[in-house]
Amino acid sequence: ETDPVSSQVSAQNEGQTSGQMAASGETTGGLAAACPDDMIFVEGGKMFIGTDKDHPALKSAQPAHKVEVEGYCLDRHEVTVDDFLACSKVGECRRPYTEPWWPHGDEKKWTKELPAYAQLCNGSDPEARGDHPINCVTWSQAVDYCEWADKRLPSEAQWEFAARGSDGRIYPWGDEAPNSEHGNSC
Repeated sequence: ETDPVSSQVSAQNEGQTSGQMAASGETTGGLAAACPDDMIFVEGGKMFIGTDKDHPALKSAQPAHKVEVEGYCLDRHEVTVDDFLACSKVGECRRPYTEPWWPHGDEKKWTKELPAYAQLCNGSDPEARGDHPINCVTWSQAVDYCEWADKRLPSEAQWEFAARGSDGRIYPWGDEAPNSEHGNSC
């Protein structure tokens, strides 16, 4: 499967135990000590994932349901362009795309807009954006990187738990809409 991942790639080690979020070494029994320095320990917990909203685009996420997430290690920072290119340079990862290749809607309109969208692919300018998060990679490219780095992608529930917590907030910072302090978008 090669679903596009247009945001960052987030890698993690195999899971540990349960609770909320703590920096490495700050959880009971030293369970977080097993996380490498570049990772944080996310204590698991219960949360609701999915939605009960009745919208055609959300059909695959229905219904909302309770899950329990075991504790796990999660990268402290996104995988950068430089990180990803290091994997590519040794032949373990395919190079990132320099422009989005998945069409969105009307093909003619997409072709016209492609140059503008291509500027958003960080791998298209590694000299200037080496420390930016990698984007414009497929799910399988992300998996290849994680295997090379001796990590793995988080499950859907783990990713949502890290991003939203157990209290059901919309964004990592709360329910307020993104602004210049929280949003990185065009």
